[in-house]
Amino acid sequence: MSAAVPTPRLSEAVLPSPRSAVADAARLAAVASYRLPGHAGVSDLDAVVAYMARTVEAPLR
Repeated sequence: MSAAVPTPRLSEAVLPSPRSAVADAARLAAVASYRLPGHAGVSDLDAVVAYMARTVEAPLR
């Protein structure tokens, strides 16, 4: 029998790490300049956003 070869996670295999983009000062300043009022408090949307943040390892502020 041969040993199973571990399959890389999708984020490791295809997607670049979002960490540098999340911490990019120019990008954060641009987002802040939009003066967005925040989320609408829709629990279903909040759950999707939280899931995606965990998936791409991008913390929510």
